[in-house]
Amino acid sequence: MLDAQISKKVVMFGLNGQYISNIGRLGNAPGEYVHPMSFSISPDEKEIAVIDGDRMRVIFYSLLDFSYIGEREIPFSAAHMEYLEDGNFIWYNKSKNIDNILV
Repeated sequence: MLDAQISKKVVMFGLNGQYISNIGRLGNAPGEYVHPMSFSISPDEKEIAVIDGDRMRVIFYSLLDFSYIGEREIPFSAAHMEYLEDGNFIWYNKSKNIDNILV
């Protein structure tokens, strides 16, 4: 779960809803984020990548023990991301367009 508005945390819960662990924490040091915007899980399900929108970085954590792996700058501001099947990413911004909402 990502709470990008209030607590600004990435939290892991089990299928039964039980809390497992926080992933990363707030801050400016390596492995920390200022404003987590989005996350994506790798196709092999071994890592999770989190966009820090304020620092324009993607931060990588292990899904085995939630430890920090590394980070990478992104060349533009992005609010969302997804892993692609080949392990690469797609970063994008999306906005709600009320004219295109079907009821």
